[in-house]
Amino acid sequence: MKICYTGVGSRKNGQHSEKQFLSAMKQYKKDCAVFIKSLTCKACQKIVKNSNVHKNLDKRLKMMPLFEKCRKCKNKTRKQCNVKEYIDFSGALVGNCKNVINKKVNV
Repeated sequence: MKICYTGVGSRKNGQHSEKQFLSAMKQYKKDCAVFIKSLTCKACQKIVKNSNVHKNLDKRLKMMPLFEKCRKCKNKTRKQCNVKEYIDFSGALVGNCKNVINKKVNV
């Protein structure tokens, strides 16, 4: 599988094999696991749903227990990310970089 990734640690042309991509993602092992766990945590989902809370101090104070629950939940029993999860985490795209970039420009 070809993966187009142009972020930190990527190759100059952005084109990676699975093995090369996983090698570049090695430094984000913990960050990816926390990110993936936060997607399934109910407290974290409520925070994302109410993302405009920062504008209102009263709502923000009421959400403080949720922030603590989210922090505990996403740091509890993490599993190592697989290739698909690293792709979601990093924003990489599957496919040849030239084809993927052309499709994005035409959309």
